[in-house]
Amino acid sequence: MKTPEVTKRPDEEFAIGFRYTSPDLEEDETITEAVITITGSEEVIDLVVDGAPTIEEGNLVKQKIKAGTADEEYKVIFKITTSVGYIFEDFIYVKVRSL
Repeated sequence: MKTPEVTKRPDEEFAIGFRYTSPDLEEDETITEAVITITGSEEVIDLVVDGAPTIEEGNLVKQKIKAGTADEEYKVIFKITTSVGYIFEDFIYVKVRSL
């Protein structure tokens, strides 16, 4: 699977996320918890999450992001826990570009 990648501008704010399906989730299994972290090349990570992640329809995790420095790349890590106790980690690269 190709690693997901998103491009944004420093002033943009929007949600990114993952929809989990079979084989990761069983038929009646849902996501019960999500923790989002961000890593980057700078000492101070200035791409930030805005608010708590949301879980929709039991299998969709979304997180609003904002800010960031032009020409920097960040890794937004999604760590989810399911109703049967499984833990999955996925990530999206966010590239911040100037106008």
